Amino acid sequence: MWGRKVLRFNEIDEEITTTIATTTEEATTTAETTTNAALFRDVTTTETVTTVTEADTTDGTTTEAQTTVTEEPTTTETPTTTETPTTTEAPLPYEIRTFVLDEQQIKNNDPRGRSEAGMYSVAVPVEDTEYPGDCRFMFGYNNLLRISDFHLWDNFTSSLSNEEFRFSPVGGIASQKYQKPTAAWIDPRGNALVASVDMRPFEPRLCNSILTRLPRSFDNLNAMYNFACEPSGMAWPSTNDTLYMADGYTNNITRFDYTISRYGFELTNPTTLVDFNKDKWEVQGSPKGIVTDTNDHLWVSLAQEDSSIIVEIDPQDLTKGPISTIEIPDKTIVSLAFGGEERDRLYVLTEKDLYKVTDLGVIGNRVAEFVYREE
Repeated sequence: MWGRKVLRFNEIDEEITTTIATTTEEATTTAETTTNAALFRDVTTTETVTTVTEADTTDGTTTEAQTTVTEEPTTTETPTTTETPTTTEAPLPYEIRTFVLDEQQIKNNDPRGRSEAGMYSVAVPVEDTEYPGDCRFMFGYNNLLRISDFHLWDNFTSSLSNEEFRFSPVGGIASQKYQKPTAAWIDPRGNALVASVDMRPFEPRLCNSILTRLPRSFDNLNAMYNFACEPSGMAWPSTNDTLYMADGYTNNITRFDYTISRYGFELTNPTTLVDFNKDKWEVQGSPKGIVTDTNDHLWVSLAQEDSSIIVEIDPQDLTKGPISTIEIPDKTIVSLAFGGEERDRLYVLTEKDLYKVTDLGVIGNRVAEFVYREE
């Protein structure tokens, strides 16, 4: 399909007021919030984690959606022709803005004729030292990367003019024929890491992934060949000296010693930390994302046959087994990330939905933005 979209999600925290809602108002607000939560599902966790969709009422209390939906309406309410339901509809607890890659721009500027393969996987925020305060981001198509503005003032959809497209900063990653880019991951110093993976459905899979490091610009790129099979996640502990890499084909987590210098980076001493294949560990699945918290524990999202599961691991003591697990009723899991002002929420992305996990009792490690400095 020609042309793709980049979505920017922003959760809107509910304002706390001193006004206490009546029972009728509370039931109406809760029911509407539940209806609007199709793209944003809550998952509440305890020591024994269950998946429950909940809705926050205006007085700060929490009510299960099943209870409020069954509340009977009054029989005296008579709709009139002048009633406008949209004026009383509760606002969504989030906003989604869209960046559109125009069809004709892609056709005119695609240098390798591979747009129809759907290779638009890179989209990361940019901390631009030349234009501080602007909402800029890096997006990619095929093996090319571009820096663009996300026009937040332009309703909820923004795009690039042909002139902006032609003159926007552009770079690339190392790749070979029949390869597509992965997502991008940002290391603790603001350098972007993007890998390539082979698209051909060979068995066994060709483990010829190339890892490219962008050192805060599109110049002086560093590349590491035959890096992995299918990199699906990267994360660093608070010490910044270790890289944990998830591979969605071999189903394991590899640990590297990670060294950064002004001249490049080094990945040394690779060791398999966890193998999620059958009968290898207490939990099985294909890893599709990985993050770390301030305890330097790993949180790994695993795709399984009929659902997905998130597992918390202490990489310093694997004999503990899974510290906690969270079930997600969707097998098409894509990735996960800590978010919120305190980084105490875990957002889980699947192919069609975004889930929010709360009450974890942990804080996620801060993830840097790509620090772009145009040479």
